[in-house]
Amino acid sequence: MGERSRAHSLGAGVLYLFTTAIHSGFLGALLTFAPTVWYPGYERGDHHWGVTPLEDQQFGGLIMWVPACLIYLFAGLAIFGRWLQDSERRVTQWQAAISRTLLIIGLLALCGCDDETERLARERTGGEPSRGREQMRYFGCVSCHEIPGIKEANGLVGPSLERFASRPYVGGVALNTPANTMRWLDDPQQLSPRTAMPKLNLRPDDIKDIASYLYTLK
Repeated sequence: MGERSRAHSLGAGVLYLFTTAIHSGFLGALLTFAPTVWYPGYERGDHHWGVTPLEDQQFGGLIMWVPACLIYLFAGLAIFGRWLQDSERRVTQWQAAISRTLLIIGLLALCGCDDETERLARERTGGEPSRGREQMRYFGCVSCHEIPGIKEANGLVGPSLERFASRPYVGGVALNTPANTMRWLDDPQQLSPRTAMPKLNLRPDDIKDIASYLYTLK
């Protein structure tokens, strides 16, 4: 039986039991308080325990009204509790499915965003970001700067390169453009004679690759 069919069956069972409890209890109450015997033929039958037909009818109505009604109610409550548990489980599964879907969408969007960022960085600099990250390790940039995306880059000599692509200036002296960034990487003293950044004697391709990686840091 499917989840939906099971839920419908439990819901119908709760409805049937409570409905039966109501009309059964109502009928039992009428029998209990009836001033006359409802079935005249019943008066001509054999009666035991020294009760009159009316008292016997009232006693039967009382049993039908209270104990029997309680049985229906307890059974209905038990099924209703099972129904709630199933509903809670379905809601939990539904929420988990939504969370997984949102996570997948977020990851896809993040991957798409990263891909677009790297594509733009390649177009602006002519370099390859992944090679630039490795070149920054090789030439010791990690010993002087904190660089996002490079775990061991925790140097404090120079400024952090976090959000480099969003900064207005390179080295605090030139507008942040790919051309100025590559000039800075090639010969920092040319732009700022008092800078502590050394000339690394980078090859042109190395400069483009490092600049490309820097422009992925937004």
